[in-house]
Amino acid sequence: MNTSVFIDLPPELEERQVTSLNGTWEIQEADMETGFAGLPEVFQNTIPVPGLWDMADKPISKDAAWYRKVFVLNGVLPRRITLKISKAFWGKYIYINGRHVCDHHPNFTPAYVDITAYVHPGENVLLIKTGALGTQDPALGHISGFDQEKYEYIPGIYDNVSLICSGNPVFRRLQVAPVIARNSVKVRLLVENLTEEVVWTRISLRICEAGTREEAARAVLENIELPAMGSVLVTEELLMENVRLWSPETPFLYVAYAKTEGDSICERFGMREFGFDVETKLPMLNGKPYYLRGNNILMYRFFEDPDRGSLPWDREWARTVLCKFKELNMNSIRFSICFPPELWYELADEMGFLIDDEYPIWLEIERQDGKGTADFLNRLQIPHTEGNPTWWLADHLDRKYPVFGEHLPAVEETLIPELKDWIYEHGNHPCVAIWDMQNETQTFLTEIIIKKLRESGADLSERPWDNGWAPPACASDSMECHPYLFKDPNFTLSDLNHTDRDPAVQTPFFYNYSRAGDMSLVPDNPRIINEYAWLWLNRKGEPTLVSKLVYEKLLPGALGGQYRKFYAKAVSQLTEFWRSGRKCAGVFYFCGLTYDKENAFACDAFLPDIAHPEYDPDFKKAMADAMAPLGICIEDWSEKYSPGTKTVPVSLYNDRDDLWSGNVRLSLMKGERELWWGETSCHVAPYGKTELSFDLVIPENTEENCRLTASYRDEKGEEIRSIREFVVE
Repeated sequence: MNTSVFIDLPPELEERQVTSLNGTWEIQEADMETGFAGLPEVFQNTIPVPGLWDMADKPISKDAAWYRKVFVLNGVLPRRITLKISKAFWGKYIYINGRHVCDHHPNFTPAYVDITAYVHPGENVLLIKTGALGTQDPALGHISGFDQEKYEYIPGIYDNVSLICSGNPVFRRLQVAPVIARNSVKVRLLVENLTEEVVWTRISLRICEAGTREEAARAVLENIELPAMGSVLVTEELLMENVRLWSPETPFLYVAYAKTEGDSICERFGMREFGFDVETKLPMLNGKPYYLRGNNILMYRFFEDPDRGSLPWDREWARTVLCKFKELNMNSIRFSICFPPELWYELADEMGFLIDDEYPIWLEIERQDGKGTADFLNRLQIPHTEGNPTWWLADHLDRKYPVFGEHLPAVEETLIPELKDWIYEHGNHPCVAIWDMQNETQTFLTEIIIKKLRESGADLSERPWDNGWAPPACASDSMECHPYLFKDPNFTLSDLNHTDRDPAVQTPFFYNYSRAGDMSLVPDNPRIINEYAWLWLNRKGEPTLVSKLVYEKLLPGALGGQYRKFYAKAVSQLTEFWRSGRKCAGVFYFCGLTYDKENAFACDAFLPDIAHPEYDPDFKKAMADAMAPLGICIEDWSEKYSPGTKTVPVSLYNDRDDLWSGNVRLSLMKGERELWWGETSCHVAPYGKTELSFDLVIPENTEENCRLTASYRDEKGEEIRSIREFVVE
């Protein structure tokens, strides 16, 4: 099979030319020590790029693999040819035409490699070696993406590969930052001179609508001086005409273009600003409050799903998944412990999601007590039996990833350049609203790193940061809360009546801020719940590894359908509880997409045919109602009532910027028979909350369960409900 890529080059390159190298590559398994000289002349295996090793035509059983791609350059070679490898793990060892170019060890950020001196007209052979987890030297200090709930770490080049041909002067990067108050946009360019003489260049800037290409702004920068073999940073602010703001409801996109005499660059962006108000603790989008309602994607766990195949790189499948999130009234996603392939960011820009973009650090820079995953599994009462794949995780993988302490400068020096690359790569996406440094890791090192990144000015938009289970770096940063109430097998929905609405109180890690157990010392930062419930079912509707204990207590002897019904009820009621308390800037369901496999710790809520993602109807309706922009909640979670007169509190809470007026109905059902109903009209102010109460009579003891339903009809006429089921004693 001929997998070569042919690239025709003009006599003089005036515009950047980008050629994708995606597609079928040759691949050869090898030991990690196998160098270029030890490779066979003919590779006997192929693999898709982007993809993972398990997608190769023949299995790869060793700890390294060499990828090979032939590209043919026809024409005059340009001043600069750059190889871009968007994402690959673990490690990248790059050769061109038999010569070693460089090694690139970051596993989640792109490699931009200047290969100009290594290529020639005609046929060129590109070789890239990647290794399995554990093949990188831990002393280098690069994050491996350890996740104590993963079993398989499948290597591969898992995002786009391309060749970038440029003339001189060349753009290294373009960064855009909207300034909503002035209807303008800041453009920052890093421009490089590839010659040994000082040059002066003219830079043309244009802003156009992404869809129509209608021009919205233009500027020309004359006589920009570039030192010999040097670079300059150029910043310009352009006033925009007829500005259209980006939001999840109206994801309008622009394109920024820049051009020198020998190169051009373009980046898509949206006119949007996001941050947290220090006083109100509310998230602010384009100057207005904007509550976050979302879920989590754990792409690196999904990579080991038995039914994964090529789905992560299928744009239409990804679009379908995101459409399913929209059906649940979600406007946000946390990319949890992962950076998905680039197409997921592009779709989030186009479809309208705000992303909490979390760097893949979980425990990897936390000083451990020596117990690690073993302690975690013991707490879950998972027996240590021979051949148990869960304990294999503890016995083997815990020793394969580097654990760094809080005061190792080598880690800090390694991470900061990687994190800058992350910011530069994702910084123009309007979907990326929050930089998230890590997950559930107790360390003070990441706080130091965030502060140094802020001081560097790497992010022109100055986004807020999340710092996992470590102190927030400033007052306008969010706090990561994981109130897993059902982690206690004795917890019931009735206990919500006595549960504090501040998720920080329900998240024990906050005591680590003070190292003294004094909650008064916990910072008063905006709270985001980006994980909650602990009630996972696999896609067959059965309890997962960690939820079995919970369901044994809550639903002893239950059958499959009963698990699904309880899951829909409990997760939606938890969602109502946290949203109606108005203590949270965001509530993110865990999780929207992850793996489904034997001994999985958690799972998403999709039905078994993941190639055609669908939800169980009960879950879909319950969660869509619980995540509705105008939420409704029966503020009583009792599962047992006594007969007699009862006052039922009902609240409505408005995430939108418009006044809502309408009728609210409360209905009491016994089985399929309506015993009582009441209705009242009310108003809910923009971003406000209205509390109502209904007086009714609970019937005498009955064998049938009773049900309360509070509801209203939205602008489409659909009934939005809050439901409580109870027995009468």
